Amino acid sequence: LSEGTGAEVLYCASFSKTLSPGLRVGWLAPGRHQARVEYLKYVLNMASPTVPQLALADVLHSGGYERHLRTVRSDYARAVGRMIEAVTRHFPAGTRITQPAGGFVVWVELAPRVEYLKYVLNMASPTVPQLALADVLHSGGYERHLRTVRSDYARAVGRMIEAVTRHFPAGTRITQPAGGFVVWVELAPRVDSLRLAQLARAEGVSIAPGPIFSATQKYRNFMRLSCACPWNSDVETALARLGTLTANLSTG
Repeated sequence: LSEGTGAEVLYCASFSKTLSPGLRVGWLAPGRHQARVEYLKYVLNMASPTVPQLALADVLHSGGYERHLRTVRSDYARAVGRMIEAVTRHFPAGTRITQPAGGFVVWVELAPRVEYLKYVLNMASPTVPQLALADVLHSGGYERHLRTVRSDYARAVGRMIEAVTRHFPAGTRITQPAGGFVVWVELAPRVDSLRLAQLARAEGVSIAPGPIFSATQKYRNFMRLSCACPWNSDVETALARLGTLTANLSTG
């Protein structure tokens, strides 16, 4: 990307199509938005797939990825050629097909009648949900729903912040998010959130310890809490117990 062009462009891609469909690892070149993107990933992402990331880093560093690309480019070119030949042979005269210079998909332009048949017969298009969603969008229902959930999440986050402040040791720090439904809690430096997660799990309480969000095991004294749950006495009790476990770890 060229800096200074004024274009608001974020370039992103993944390795799912080139290495493995099950490899949910991608990359992003956010340019001048780097700091903001890192922050959003930090507060919104459920977890980082650490082992796949490290394995992929090794493949990239060793040059294995470039060797793999040379192989799959040849494989894809042959597969696309076979597909074009088969479509040309089996489809009606006048059918048009793209001749891609790369990749593994082709577009086929069908006669209008075939397009209609796809519309009425295709099993892959979820017609009823699409029409229902279109109606919700058109009627303004989606915007009303967003206003409701934003308000609900704001109240839930406020309750969580108040409870953590009340139950956790002095010096505990907690984020004040402008949106969403998760908060990050910074514990005393000597508290290992992985150990805290183990102790809490033994008592039926689940947290997300900081290191699971890092490929380098950072944020060991951080944890992430979800506020997207109905607030009741069980949640209050769980937070009180977490506060006690945290205090024990910080002084033990």
